[in-house]
Amino acid sequence: MQAVVSVRATTVQDGTIPEQLMVTGHTEALARERIVSPIAGKLLSITGVEGAFIKEGEVLATIQSKESQASETGAEVMMADAKTPAERAEAERMLALAKKGQNGVAVRARISGLIATRSANSGEFVSENQELLSIVSPSEITFVADVPMARMNEVRIGEPAIVSLPMLPNQTLSASVYAIKPQADSTGQAAHVVFMFGKLSLFVLQSLRTGIVGSATITFDVRHHAMLVPKAAIIRNDETNERSVMTFGTDSIAHSIDVTPVTEVDSLVAVESDELKPGMNVITEGNYALTDSTRITIAR
Repeated sequence: MQAVVSVRATTVQDGTIPEQLMVTGHTEALARERIVSPIAGKLLSITGVEGAFIKEGEVLATIQSKESQASETGAEVMMADAKTPAERAEAERMLALAKKGQNGVAVRARISGLIATRSANSGEFVSENQELLSIVSPSEITFVADVPMARMNEVRIGEPAIVSLPMLPNQTLSASVYAIKPQADSTGQAAHVVFMFGKLSLFVLQSLRTGIVGSATITFDVRHHAMLVPKAAIIRNDETNERSVMTFGTDSIAHSIDVTPVTEVDSLVAVESDELKPGMNVITEGNYALTDSTRITIAR
């Protein structure tokens, strides 16, 4: 007596599905605003750490000029050498004047953004035009991903994409292909594609950072009247790398049909096949190791 295998099944759907490609990458800044010392002198203070969000106009550093520092040092020497009340009074006056200028020159942020780098610390002596910090405007942060060279012929400037970042687990960010870098990764056989974010909320802007790993899903086209089956219905032959589905008719006898996956979204796969048609049954559970001509029954 022939064994009967219990399976679960559904039908092939005729539907619409976007043609997409998911790639991994990271956030990267297009440009950085350099914050430099306007004068040479001693760095009295510098605020902020890498990754901190600062606002335009915020004081980031204060610098005491070499002249002010020299005046203070000279006044202290005068104070130490004073022999008479008059000399001490003059030294105290000079020291008071020197300390009055000790507040230094304030260095302010010219834009709101993230501190990308910090290259100086309080107490150090800095030269004129020496970089202290660099700031990245959130609007300048992009997403750079590696797209396989085999799929690069499908990538076009302006194509829409969705970017997912682990730091924002409950939302996806709309983006589009902004540029394709000419340098390809010969080792990984991939090209670097730059995605520009669309309009972002203030919360997202202040949450963005550079160097965050994530993924981008590019939508190339929309396929209409596609034959859609659940991913669970697709059987892969590891030896030949071919794909197939198990189907059956009113006789409840299973048959294998070769298919070619075209694209997939979520739990659905669009397939092409000369034998498969919309409305036909496909097995989604119990299909692996199921052979042709096996009698099946639908599990309840």
